[in-house]
Amino acid sequence: MKQNTAIIKLLGLIIFLISNSNVFAQVTVHLQQPPPYQFKVEQFWKFVLINSSDKPVNVYLIGTATESLQGKIIEATSSIITLQKGIKAVSGRELGPFTISESNSRYKNIILNTGGLPSGSYNICIEVLDAANGKQLATDCISVTVENFNRMELTSPFDGEVIGNISEEATENLKLKSINKTPPIIFSWLPPVPVPPDVRISYRLKIVEILGYQSVYSAMASNPMYYQSPRISATVLRYPIAAMRLMPGRKYAWSVEAFVDDFKIQESEIRSFEIAGSDEKLAKYSRHHYAGSINRYGDGDFNSPSGLPSGLSSYSNKSFGTSSLNLFRSAAPIDLFGSPGTVVFSGDAKFTQISSSKPAQFSQLPLSYQTFEINPRLSIYDIPFGMNVYLSSLNNSNRQSLNSVSFILDLDRLKSNIKDRISNKIQETQSSANLYLEKLKDLKALSDPAKIKDFISEKKKEIQSSADSSLDKLKEIQALSDPAKIKDLISEKIKRAQASADSSLGKLKEIEALNDPNKLAENAGQLGLISSAEKFFMNIKTFGIGRTYPDYSELTVSGVPVNGLNLEYNPGIFYFAVAAGNNSDGIDNISFKRSFVAGRIGLGEKENTHFFFTLLKMKDDLNSIQVSSSNSFLTPQENVVFGSEGKVNLFKNAIEINGEAAVSGFTSNLNDADFVSESIPGFINNLLTPKLSTSFDYAWKGKIAFNHESSATFLSLGAKRIGPGFMSLAAPNLRQDQFQIDANFDQKFADRKITLKTFFRIYNDNLINWKLSTTTTTSYGINLGFYFPNIPFVQINYSPYSQSNDNVIAAQKMKNTFNMFSLMTGYSYQFLGLYVSTMLSFNEQWQNSQVGINSTKFSNTSFMLNQSLNFEFPLTLSSTLSLSQSKILSISSNITEFDLNGSYQLSENISANLGGTISNEENLTKRVLVSLGSNIIVSKLLSVQLQGNISSYKDLSGTASSYNDAMFQLSALLHW
Repeated sequence: MKQNTAIIKLLGLIIFLISNSNVFAQVTVHLQQPPPYQFKVEQFWKFVLINSSDKPVNVYLIGTATESLQGKIIEATSSIITLQKGIKAVSGRELGPFTISESNSRYKNIILNTGGLPSGSYNICIEVLDAANGKQLATDCISVTVENFNRMELTSPFDGEVIGNISEEATENLKLKSINKTPPIIFSWLPPVPVPPDVRISYRLKIVEILGYQSVYSAMASNPMYYQSPRISATVLRYPIAAMRLMPGRKYAWSVEAFVDDFKIQESEIRSFEIAGSDEKLAKYSRHHYAGSINRYGDGDFNSPSGLPSGLSSYSNKSFGTSSLNLFRSAAPIDLFGSPGTVVFSGDAKFTQISSSKPAQFSQLPLSYQTFEINPRLSIYDIPFGMNVYLSSLNNSNRQSLNSVSFILDLDRLKSNIKDRISNKIQETQSSANLYLEKLKDLKALSDPAKIKDFISEKKKEIQSSADSSLDKLKEIQALSDPAKIKDLISEKIKRAQASADSSLGKLKEIEALNDPNKLAENAGQLGLISSAEKFFMNIKTFGIGRTYPDYSELTVSGVPVNGLNLEYNPGIFYFAVAAGNNSDGIDNISFKRSFVAGRIGLGEKENTHFFFTLLKMKDDLNSIQVSSSNSFLTPQENVVFGSEGKVNLFKNAIEINGEAAVSGFTSNLNDADFVSESIPGFINNLLTPKLSTSFDYAWKGKIAFNHESSATFLSLGAKRIGPGFMSLAAPNLRQDQFQIDANFDQKFADRKITLKTFFRIYNDNLINWKLSTTTTTSYGINLGFYFPNIPFVQINYSPYSQSNDNVIAAQKMKNTFNMFSLMTGYSYQFLGLYVSTMLSFNEQWQNSQVGINSTKFSNTSFMLNQSLNFEFPLTLSSTLSLSQSKILSISSNITEFDLNGSYQLSENISANLGGTISNEENLTKRVLVSLGSNIIVSKLLSVQLQGNISSYKDLSGTASSYNDAMFQLSALLHW
């Protein structure tokens, strides 16, 4: 009996164990592998649950991250969910809210700042537990390596560089503004660091043309690729001969993408450059450079002052024309109501048609496309309002809209009008003073007794010879007989003339003292040169409706597009600004519709001493687009930034002190579950709802500058810290995880004939000890120019970069160096009746990258000679010869280019140009291009530009096909 009882109990236990084993086996979990070298907290919950049983199960989940050396560092517990039968791809939103515990304050702060784990090797596990009894139902683990890369840094061309430009100082020696020829261009950048062992990173360079009034961000998001390179392993690329030519007078934006295998690990900031030459200037974006940036090559900006709407005030003016023709003769503006100056209508427009016979290599541009731009202006009682419209057939539903419309107050034109009045007042007062001084000079000359006698004699003869013999004339003759009275009379007139001259000169000094451009309205008011309506509108610093580009500060809002309202109002010491609208359009599987709201308030004048507070909020609309299940990288985001910014000007603007600080909250995926933590500041909770993917961080910057105009001395010192998790979607060019110190020193000597411009910058990353090593980057630059009259100018530039880390593992120790040197000289002179300009330049760049014992080397050396001939009749000839050699490791490539072009004035209204270019890359490629164009003034209102070229491309390596292509461009320009 006892034996049977024991057998029954044993069978029961076996049945119980089998039953529970089946329950356990009926729930499984599969973690999804995160992107290479990344792991964010929200990725704990990227997994698939499978319930194979017939009944739903109530479960909760625990995710843990265990570091190979530190042990368990984080644990996250979900809420209870009901797992139905079948397969379920789980999202974090369904599992929230969560409770998260970190093992120590270091990891707690890193996760709070960045939303991710520090660099290292981890075992990531997820457990599924029965909500009823806490028993484990399933588990899965994966191993991940996290590497927090530094953002790539673009090194050449410099941001905003005008390639081929002649410095403003050199134009006294060389009567050219540019060589009007695209020189060899080397694009280079520093890699993302640290590079993990045995990992090869590839890169892709992207270039787009900046069209209309776009910023670099808008251009990169909206425009087709002008050039896109294939994947390359080097961090340098010479712009290829086979690619579409970078055209003189055009401006371009560029960036670089980095890949591990086929996964994009990051993208660099976006920078701009311009090819000098041609008088057709596209809208030029002048980035507010980070503290410490200088014009390292001394490039002169030959664009005229903006004249654009205040909402686009970070741009410079667009003008159309050629070097040989004034395409816009002074067509009078239209007076709408017959009252001069009351209501005036003016503006300009341009239509362009471009057609090609063959798609360009490495480009997304279509065979044929059109653009239309119109900028009407309406001035009402000297208050200029305007509209900017840009339309293009290049618009594509898979990119942000390229077309734009904006209504604006043309504040720059209003300022220009007032400046002109002050200038005219100065000229008028100067003329008056000159007149009195000339009269004073004549009167003083009469003080000589001999001259008084001669004066009396001549005056008597003049009166006696006249027909007037009245009593008054006789008395005048008698009065002339007394030399003493004459001397007293002259003395009295000298006193009056001296007083008048002194008064005019005093007024002139007063007016010149009131010529501070930062106090334009105030100064014009003291001179009585501004109306009350103009005073009111001068307080509006920015006003635009439509596509505008708000620019508040480096850390908050810096030039991103906004379709909506942009207003800045600064009456007296009160300052107020608001910008609201959409930052991006919703495009399925590409981008969410993103709202933008920003405001500023404070005391002081924007251009002078002030203190402002800024608040920014940008948020994606979760329901604006459809996202496919396979697209795991596109997520809706939210960003809140609160900052303060101030400036103090001292000693008549000789010293400027400015600073800025900001905190940010950034959610990388709004679909994640809510996250509650005592670590999050309370005021942040009032601005956004923290999610699992939300991170918080701060940034600050400060600078002091000394500017002494009379001695031509400029000195500045600056520092900034940008936390690794600080994020402003409205300032996408910020480099996170960086502490930087920088300095600038500019000085002119020898009556400003010698110029010295220098900069120094050093920065390091790993601010919160979240990487395995710290990387330090050092750079400096020297620009030395000699501009003495009647001899060739000389300009020398040298800029080295150095980047290294402190990794203790020899195989992961890294050092990158990049150096640039250039020498330019030129002179204009007369020879055999010709006006001749000769310019010679030498450029060299060399780079060495080393990780462990592996290294790569690159160098590029180029010479360029430009010769320009201007004849006494209307013919100009220009030729350029360039020789360059590029080396990557032991492989070298020699490139020779020769360019010859000429322009001729056929008549007062017609000019023509003809040119050709031969480019040859030894044993690889050869290209011959012939271009022909003409500029025609049809009337005072209308002009036409025609340009065409034919090119023949020949592959010398035998790896590609040869071809011929042709391009034609027609532009019609209207100005009224």
